[in-house]
Amino acid sequence: MNDFLPENYEIPSSGGNYYKLEQGENRFRILASPLMGNEYWNHENKPVRRPTGIRIIITDIREEKDGSLGRVKHFWAMPVWDYKSESVKILQITQKSILTAIKELAKDEDWGTPLNYDLSITRTGEGLETEYNVKPKPAKFLEKNARDAWEKLQADGFDISEILESGDPFNPTKRSTDNKEGAAIEESISDDIEI
Repeated sequence: MNDFLPENYEIPSSGGNYYKLEQGENRFRILASPLMGNEYWNHENKPVRRPTGIRIIITDIREEKDGSLGRVKHFWAMPVWDYKSESVKILQITQKSILTAIKELAKDEDWGTPLNYDLSITRTGEGLETEYNVKPKPAKFLEKNARDAWEKLQADGFDISEILESGDPFNPTKRSTDNKEGAAIEESISDDIEI
């Protein structure tokens, strides 16, 4: 190679605090039980997340190009240890095949909670042809650097529920009384659906 770039240079994968399932194998460790909820896109083209059981206002859901109402997707969001970047990230899953596989592993008496072993999700295909294969790895203790990073984040106030308010779980904010009152008013509106 010439002097333009270092010899072993590689373009970094997308950074940030969210874990994205890439083509091929994706190996991680779930660090805490998932936050479960429903997500849709509003008229401002922003994602809106609500905890499971909270009513969703139909008029807030954006319309698709064909005039139909946008989809409401069930999701799990949880902190994971990303072995590739060696950092804690948030994994949000909406794919039913992945959710079902993890749920079945958690219920299986031989595997149990996925907090005790790594998961490998292999992604193949593109678009509507995308498939995911979930495999558990043998149980083992979480590596010290992963434990230390997760403990530090928890001590700093990491709060996964911040995603419900479009906040940053890595830098949680204090909730104002206005937000609490708004949530109570929202639940009482009659033009809604229950998911």
